[in-house]
Amino acid sequence: MDSPKLANSGLDKVDYFKENAITFFANQNNVTFKFVVSSEQDCFDLETLYLNSFKIDATKIMLMPSADDQQSLQKLEPVVIELCKQRAWRYSPRLHIAVWDKKTGV
Repeated sequence: MDSPKLANSGLDKVDYFKENAITFFANQNNVTFKFVVSSEQDCFDLETLYLNSFKIDATKIMLMPSADDQQSLQKLEPVVIELCKQRAWRYSPRLHIAVWDKKTGV
C-alpha cells in the first residue's frame, strides 16, 4: 500500500484498505496520513473508515485536493482548506498542478 485511500480513488476496497498496515502506522509517532479528497463526503468516509476504526489522532491527518488541472484546483482548494480548518487537520497543496498544470515530465 503506497498510501491510504478512500472510495473516491476508484479502487476496490480490498485493494486500498490494508488493515494490518493501517494498524501498524496508526500506532507510530511520526506518521502522517494524507488523503486526496474532493468533498465533505470524503471526509466523512475518512472519519468512519480510518479515524474512528483505528483511533487515529487528528494531528496525523492531512488533506490534499483531488484536482488534476489548475482550473479544478482553483475551485477545490478553498473547499478542502475549509474542511481542514473545520476539523483541525493539515493541508497539502498540489503544487505540481499549481505550477505546471497537466504538464508531465517536469
